[in-house]
Amino acid sequence: MASNEAEEILMVVELQLIENYSLVAAFAMMSYDYVLNLGLEIDIIWAKKYTQMTLLYAMLRYVGLMYGVTKPKHTSTGKRTFYSDQIRVPTHSCQA
Repeated sequence: MASNEAEEILMVVELQLIENYSLVAAFAMMSYDYVLNLGLEIDIIWAKKYTQMTLLYAMLRYVGLMYGVTKPKHTSTGKRTFYSDQIRVPTHSCQA
């Protein structure tokens, strides 16, 4: 029975590590895109007169980024955590 709980803990940790690696990879690709296109963005968008389209562009590009970084996720237990939280191990498997 203890072996089954240990396997469950290892599976949870492994799945969360895969999720965390995927999030880091996605953030790295997105950051690369932002840095790569920053010069064009400054010339085309920000060097001109500000309009409603400039505001819309900023909202879509940067507010979406901030939401993606800070958005809460729902775990299988129904608790809300954030992507920056530590790995959660079920408490029932920590009991002696």
